[in-house]
Amino acid sequence: LISLDPNDTFETAVKTLSEEELDFCCVVNSSNKIEGILTRTDIFRAVEAGSTPHTKVSEFMTTSPIVVTENDSCTIVAATLRDHNLKWIPVVDNLNNLYVKGYIRRDKMINFVLDKLHDHNEASVQAQGS
Repeated sequence: LISLDPNDTFETAVKTLSEEELDFCCVVNSSNKIEGILTRTDIFRAVEAGSTPHTKVSEFMTTSPIVVTENDSCTIVAATLRDHNLKWIPVVDNLNNLYVKGYIRRDKMINFVLDKLHDHNEASVQAQGS
């Protein structure tokens, strides 16, 4: 998982998002605890606000990001993505520690749901044919 440190610079953040072709990045401390997220929109806002190449990520990142835990159900994850109109969401170990485990993208979640529906429909057809 590619991430940024709150003390990384604006220049580092722009290079990371660009070189890795990312729309977002988790901002974590040295313990891998999420402190915020950085999106391309945050970058644009930072430019408008007059950030310099040396401005720290902590000054323009989104703090208190919406997260899900690794124990949340697919239903909760899908609802959270939908309710907050998110394209992706960080996954943490729990809401106390907030250690980043990864992220889930909305398009991958939709594909997962479609696969489950397909599996359910096939099982129904097989059960009816028995």
